[in-house]
Amino acid sequence: MHEHPPRIAIDRAIVAEFEKANPDVKVQYEVIAVAEYPTKLLTAFASGSGPDLFNQTSSLVAQYYNSRILAPIDYAAMGYADEKALTSQYLSGFDGIRFAGKLYGVPTEVSNYACYANNPI
Repeated sequence: MHEHPPRIAIDRAIVAEFEKANPDVKVQYEVIAVAEYPTKLLTAFASGSGPDLFNQTSSLVAQYYNSRILAPIDYAAMGYADEKALTSQYLSGFDGIRFAGKLYGVPTEVSNYACYANNPI
C-alpha cells in the first residue's frame, strides 16, 4: 500500500479481522512512501517477488496487464460466490478494472480532483 495515513488504521483493522477469521493465513501489510511506491512495486514484480494484492492508480494498471503480472479476481478468495455478488456491494456505476471482459481490480478508494479559479470580475 502506498502511504496514506487516514487509510492505514482502516487497513490494519481489516487485516486483523481477516487474520482472526483465517488463523492459518498471515498477511504481510507493508506501507511504502508515495514517491517510492511505483518503483518498489515494479522492481518487486520484475524480480518475481511482487505482492499478491496491491493498491495502484488505475492509470498504471494496463502496463501490469500487458506484462502478464495480473490475474483475474478470485471471487471465492474474496468471500463472494461470483462477480455479481461482489459488485452488488458497490454503488451503481461500478465498473472496476477490466481486460477482455474479466474483472482484475476493484476500487479501494475514490479521489475527486477539482480545479478552482478565483478570477476577479
